[in-house]
Amino acid sequence: MTVARSIRFSVLPSIHRRLAADMMSIDPETLLELGKKFEHDPMYKPTDPNERKAQQVMASLTMIARHIPGSNGHKVLLRNQIRALISYRGPPTIFITLNPSDVDSPIVRLLAGEDIDLDDISRGEDMDPWQRRLFAAQHPGACAKFFHLMMTNFIKVALKFNSSPPEPGVFGICKAYYGTVEAQGKGTLHCHMLLWLEGHLSPQGLRDAMLESDNYRDRVFKWVESVIKCEFPIGNPASSLNQQPTERVRHFDIGNPHPGVIAAPFVFDHSEGENLNWTSYNNYLVQLLNEYNWHVHNATCWKYLRRGEPRNDQNCRLRMDGMTRELTSLDPETGALLLRRHHPRIAAYNDLVTVMFKSNTEVKFIGSGRAARDLVFYITNYVTKPSLPMHVGMVALKYAIGKVGEKIAETVDGLTASFNTSAVIMAVNSMMGRQEISQPQVMAELIGGGDHYTSETFSTLNWGQVLSYVDSATSHEEEEIGDARNDALDSDIPMNVDIRSDSVTASTQTLDYMFRNEEQSFDLLCLYDFAATTCKTSIPKSLLLSREIEDIPGSFSSWDHPQRSTHHLNHRRHPHVPVLLGPAIPNAERSSDTREKWAKCILILFKPWRNPMDIKNDHETWLECYERYKVELSPIHQTIIRNMNAFSESQDARGTVPERSRTRVTDLDGLVARADMHLPSPTDEFDDDGNALWSDNEVPIGVNAGNSVVQDVYQCTERTLMHIAMLNNITASRLGYDVVSALDRCYDPTQIDLDQDMEVGSREVAVNDLPTIISDQTFMREQKIKRRRPEADIPETHVTDASNRIQVVVEPQVEIMTIDLENQLRRRFPSRSGGKNVADIVQNVIEKMNLESNCEQLKAFKLVADHLVSGNIEQLLMYVSGVGGTGKSHVIKSIVELFSSLGIRNQLLLGAPTGIAAVLIGGQTLHSLAFVGPRRKGGNLEHLTSMWKDVRYLIVDEVSMIGARFLSELSNRIREAKYHHPDSCSMPFGGVNVIFMGDFGQLKPPAQTALYSHRITEHMSFKTASCIDGISAMNGVLLWRQIKKVVQLVKNHRQAGDPDYAEFLSRIRLGICVPDPRIAAGVASRNNWNYLLDRVLSKLDQATLQKFDDAPIIVGTKVTRDILNAKRICYDAARLRKSVNLYHSVDTMDRVPVRIGL
Repeated sequence: MTVARSIRFSVLPSIHRRLAADMMSIDPETLLELGKKFEHDPMYKPTDPNERKAQQVMASLTMIARHIPGSNGHKVLLRNQIRALISYRGPPTIFITLNPSDVDSPIVRLLAGEDIDLDDISRGEDMDPWQRRLFAAQHPGACAKFFHLMMTNFIKVALKFNSSPPEPGVFGICKAYYGTVEAQGKGTLHCHMLLWLEGHLSPQGLRDAMLESDNYRDRVFKWVESVIKCEFPIGNPASSLNQQPTERVRHFDIGNPHPGVIAAPFVFDHSEGENLNWTSYNNYLVQLLNEYNWHVHNATCWKYLRRGEPRNDQNCRLRMDGMTRELTSLDPETGALLLRRHHPRIAAYNDLVTVMFKSNTEVKFIGSGRAARDLVFYITNYVTKPSLPMHVGMVALKYAIGKVGEKIAETVDGLTASFNTSAVIMAVNSMMGRQEISQPQVMAELIGGGDHYTSETFSTLNWGQVLSYVDSATSHEEEEIGDARNDALDSDIPMNVDIRSDSVTASTQTLDYMFRNEEQSFDLLCLYDFAATTCKTSIPKSLLLSREIEDIPGSFSSWDHPQRSTHHLNHRRHPHVPVLLGPAIPNAERSSDTREKWAKCILILFKPWRNPMDIKNDHETWLECYERYKVELSPIHQTIIRNMNAFSESQDARGTVPERSRTRVTDLDGLVARADMHLPSPTDEFDDDGNALWSDNEVPIGVNAGNSVVQDVYQCTERTLMHIAMLNNITASRLGYDVVSALDRCYDPTQIDLDQDMEVGSREVAVNDLPTIISDQTFMREQKIKRRRPEADIPETHVTDASNRIQVVVEPQVEIMTIDLENQLRRRFPSRSGGKNVADIVQNVIEKMNLESNCEQLKAFKLVADHLVSGNIEQLLMYVSGVGGTGKSHVIKSIVELFSSLGIRNQLLLGAPTGIAAVLIGGQTLHSLAFVGPRRKGGNLEHLTSMWKDVRYLIVDEVSMIGARFLSELSNRIREAKYHHPDSCSMPFGGVNVIFMGDFGQLKPPAQTALYSHRITEHMSFKTASCIDGISAMNGVLLWRQIKKVVQLVKNHRQAGDPDYAEFLSRIRLGICVPDPRIAAGVASRNNWNYLLDRVLSKLDQATLQKFDDAPIIVGTKVTRDILNAKRICYDAARLRKSVNLYHSVDTMDRVPVRIGL
């Protein structure tokens, strides 16, 4: 719904039209190929026109979703806010990465509601690392609360932001901050934060000041070294470089508890006359640095290495090159500050922050000179980097285009306005569905922490709209200015719309500024200050009744403003930071033409005006006007303009930062990349000796470290002894040799005959075979378009005509004593098969479906059959329960068979909460049946009524996954569909008889209250009872309690031949899979672990294994899946006497074709 609402009401229809047309003009194969190129090289720059168009459409779709948290467009919104803050306050001083360790901190356990004794924890670990990881994974809400708690306390305590009077924090007096929150690969949250400190000079100003004064330079060096360190604390600073430890000492090496789980020493814990307890503090800091900040090379370090480049210290992307620096100095070429580094492996840190967070933190001084200026642009790009990779986005876009193409084939109207919007929404939903969002990220949004922390409030200025209007107005003659002014309300310009009971008015920021109040406090405002210091609000009714419009403070100056009678301007208590949406301010030093454009932008922003023609004189250039006006600019405006110019220069200078290697950009790259890297930490898996169980350098032969096994392992499907052995080695390295042996016995490799007269190699499809591939794909698309979702499997002859329906209504008015039962059944079931007796039809179904062999199945079936045949007007609400394999689906098939045999299949609908469950029973999703969902909320009532008009029975499968709120919504929608039946529409589910199927021991409903919940009704909170969702959930629970008929299926048919396994599954279902202490040791039926060990693949005999030769295998990773699929391909190819065809994309590196293979 958020996507649909954002796109429908925040994006212009003209943009919908253009994007939909551009989308449908893109060849899906272009997207597929382009996605593969981006996957191979994330820095790939398209040159082909078709590829560039695809990339532009992708970027446009990203930007229209900027109001959706987690989207790439939202990241751009945050980036624009950071850049606006840089223009407002200048470049930041400190860049810090904060990574609170939710796995180690006992605070998470407290927030999760666990009763723990902190004194006991301080004496040692009461949970091992695995238990801590498991606890954190099971409590994402507590982890999100912990992260928010740490961040807010860091701002309040460490930064002392907004203290009164202002006090210096850890780094100095902080005047502003902005931090963006991201999730690492393992799901935990970290924050990249920029800090603005009081008194900090601009990068160039700082460089000049340090070059002019040695004293000032030394004081800056001393301050930087005091807040940022790259070494262990040593008592004598003069010998620090020579006394640094050379070997890492972890907590388990010396038998200590993990430093992240125990309390830090109290520095002030000392006797009268003693020094502060710095010794204990430094010892604790050393333990933390060994755990969190000691860098060990891994795959992240070599992420961008080219083929053939060595993996050594010099090529580490994080700039941990093993070098040290004795003294802090200035780089003579760039003016960058080169910080002292006494230890080659310790990442930059602040000791107080490290002790506070007890985790991996890293600090960077933005620096001075050209290097710092250029890094500013890089920072803003990195901290808001997209979370959706380009190649994934291309796959999502290809899927959306395919779905839209199917819809186009089903309609004759073409690309209508409604269709354009739907197409764009579908594309954005497709991309959002592929966003990787961790549970703590979701919980952070729910608890109010969000995805960023900032000291500032921002206001948006539609800069592009203003600039376009001024250009349009100044290009006309003076007498035509009135027409140009009307352009401010052009239909293709974003507007503020005010909807009232008696009127609808629209306005734009341009009109608000032009017709601002003529009081001096408003009149002297330039456009930039207007966006920062004013806001538009509705005029209170009391003012409208007591004063004339002209006398109301802040009222608009002319009736030409469409909202003069309803709105007025107010001054904000605290200025906001204006965010300019539109073209960037150009770099004035780029060229003379660019300087003219720059002068125009500066004058529009910082010179007060009411009419575009007032900004400059006739026959005067913008630059000449600026030179004349610049003496009137206030110091604050001059500073903001300098900040804008500096950022424009850094934007133009991106990519020109001096590089020391091809894989590194700057020191900052090491900092920000390290925040996402896999640092050895207590959350890693280690063996008993403290060594990592899996490292990048120990990847088994044949398995690609970049998780691209699919490109390697399928080459081993070539039927030669060498390739078979290689595939077995890869499988063994991943799964073990016992699994390889078991698979070979299961798939019977003796069928592979290398001497038979057939192709033994895997045939790789060449480039010239692509037309054939495209032809096949086109054929498949056409088949999908031809496929229609069946509303119901109903023959046309079974549809009841209007006259029959009228007869059914009239018939009960006849006296009951005169009714012939057989005639009544004939009228109710006129199309029953063969005109047979109804009772005989019911009995035939029982015999055909073999229901008499299972008394519970028979009972469930006869309850429905008797209710149907007898014409019972009492509503049937029934629940059929049973574990997997007891025959719930068989009961459903039997009921369907009965309705079909009676010729009333149109009176029965089948539904399930998920698409897969619906397909398995031959039905539809409940959302489809109720016409609800993001794209069909409150769907067409006519279609809804048409679907349900003849329906009397509904079967709902997998009821455990239905939430209470949705059950209430489903009932209401069916009641709406039955509005033409006054008696039925007031009943639950519109009087439709509902048979629920499922097992409440299976999956629960996502993000909703379960139907059996007692808490929501017995312990009702005010919040629940006062919101729509809460009331709907209560209704759903009460609806479920209306069910009076319940049949439990107990006979397990699926495991009928293995009662021990069925009993074992039952114990798993109830959560009692532990040996019963009252049972004597050695009883196999009670020892679940031993029972499982007896059933592992490697312990089964040949005959049993071969029964599983066509069984699906469920695995946890794609790597394992690809390996097993390769084994299966070899087996099937040999069994069917077929050759294997391998299809590869055409890939290039530096425009040179790359052959894919081992």
